[in-house]
Amino acid sequence: GVPAPAWRVPAALARGAGSLIEAAWRVRPGADEPPMTRFLAEQLSTAHWFDQRRTRADLDWVPEVTLDEGFRRLAASYR
Repeated sequence: GVPAPAWRVPAALARGAGSLIEAAWRVRPGADEPPMTRFLAEQLSTAHWFDQRRTRADLDWVPEVTLDEGFRRLAASYR
């Protein structure tokens, strides 16, 4: 695995940095993507939860790991 980040950046600061980096990338030669954007900052600072009911019904899908077991494994990985 990858070590957890040693520090956190407030979401507003990350969005501001994304805005500045986007502006710099617009005047920078080359067609590559900026390493940080406002969109990326927003996605990384937002919790994402998805309803699985349709997937279960339409595809007859059952998760391999229950939510409770997943949280147990996550907690164990931090120990």
